[in-house]
Formats: sequence, structure tokens, C-alpha cells
Amino acid sequence: MPETLQAHLVRQIVDALRVSQNVSLSYLDNAKSRIAKVVTQLDSVNAAKDQDLFIQHNRRTFLPVPDWIFEASPIHYDTVRYLHYVEGGFWTLTPRLALGPI
Repeated sequence: MPETLQAHLVRQIVDALRVSQNVSLSYLDNAKSRIAKVVTQLDSVNAAKDQDLFIQHNRRTFLPVPDWIFEASPIHYDTVRYLHYVEGGFWTLTPRLALGPI
């Protein structure tokens, strides 16, 4: 009786593993086909044609914005508030926590 029970359990485990492996193989086949499609598409890229298309649709000349000025952010490290001079001629950033609330 115990041998029959063990044989039954082993068969059930083997069947479950077989199903799991079949699912994994189907996922692998799906991934392989998707990768093959991507490789095919990448191989079909024509850099010269792409560059010509880019040039064709971007012919407008660059015009700077009339009010193009630097606007310092009060919550970022790009303001003088966060810089301090260190002996030896260096500027360094002050940690925000050391400055207190903004």
C-alpha cells in the first residue's frame, strides 16, 4: 500500500512538472518569436532614409525665445543660497538640511 501511494505521488509530481515545463517552453517559444520580429525590424532600419525624413520634417530655423533668461529655482541647488566658499578657492554646495526650511 505505501509503495502504491508513493508511486501515485511521484506520478502526480512528474505530471505537474511536465505541465510546468510545457508552459515554460511555450513562453520561451513566444519570446523567441518576438525577439526574431524585433531583430527583423532592426535589420530593416535605413539610417540614411531616416535622416532624410528627419531633415525633411525639421526645416524650420531655430529662433530663440525673446525672454530667454535664467530663472533660479528656490528649491534647487542652482542658487547662490546653496553655495559657499571653501578655503583654497573652491565653491561647494551646502546641504539643504543644514539651511533649514525654504
